Amino acid sequence: MSGSQCWDRYQSAQKLQVSNILHVCGRFLLGPKLMAVSSEDGQENLQRCYDRLYSTLLKHMQYALLASNKVEANRRLMTSEMWRLMVANSCHEQIKLILKLFLDPRVIPYERQYLMGKRVWTCETFSKSGRIDLDEISSMLAGLWGVYRIRVLVNGFLFQYSGSSVSMDGWSCRWLTHRDTIALGSEEIVRRRQSASTEVLFIHFLCSLPGAVWSIHEVARFPLLHFPPKVVWLLKHFIHLFESVLMVFEGNLDGNYKCEFPGHSRRARWDGRGTELLAKALSPADAPEISHEGANRALAMSQCCSKVTFNNQEETNQWKQIYEILRDVF
Repeated sequence: MSGSQCWDRYQSAQKLQVSNILHVCGRFLLGPKLMAVSSEDGQENLQRCYDRLYSTLLKHMQYALLASNKVEANRRLMTSEMWRLMVANSCHEQIKLILKLFLDPRVIPYERQYLMGKRVWTCETFSKSGRIDLDEISSMLAGLWGVYRIRVLVNGFLFQYSGSSVSMDGWSCRWLTHRDTIALGSEEIVRRRQSASTEVLFIHFLCSLPGAVWSIHEVARFPLLHFPPKVVWLLKHFIHLFESVLMVFEGNLDGNYKCEFPGHSRRARWDGRGTELLAKALSPADAPEISHEGANRALAMSQCCSKVTFNNQEETNQWKQIYEILRDVF
């Protein structure tokens, strides 16, 4: 692709840039920023976390630029909305702003960034970080959006799943839905998966197996917004983008997926081989060796999260308005 083609595509998606809002999102909910980590080892891990996420996010943007239109984007397993968002934010300055949001300690605390930046990950690295007690969820925590991780140890094998919630009821409703689905038992879960139910996931089956020990862990938290629609759309899609980045970053995609239940997946063409190859292409160069199996079977960027769309003919710059709205909300 020529430089002029990239530039034209970048210009066509300008309305989806977030130059004026990302640093504001980091001001929500938890008051003043935590103090920076002072130890040399801590600083090194935080920098490595930043570098890895930057690399993963950059590769997502570069992958988006390979598609010349929304039809081709769909073939590459990106929704047209997510494709436009990534193209619009594919330059170095925009990626830095995105990371400024994602790595604000009120979004991802330093202790989690420290673990994400460790040279070596073991089965115990994320075992306690952000663990949620589903019987004692505070109202403040319940009423948020965010990205989470499900871990399950079954028959000596550890599986990890990355998920997100942008429900207007808050992400705790999604956690409790996971618990209720797992409680159905493995036989009922298999029956529902065979009937092409999209509400029952592979991770539910794993967690329902006899002897399985599972837990849900908070990774990143974001504010729950109700209005205006364009701001809601923007934040929802950035949460889904981070979910995709986390799947690749942590190695949570299932490379063994063969769509074993015919008709189960609406994206049956997305088999395990494609998952594994794309994950390797998008992962950071210095990614640590993974000590778990992945349980995700599609990147979040291939899944719709909102029906709210932008009018392509609209010339008004929305971001100043969005900045003002978010400043008032947070």
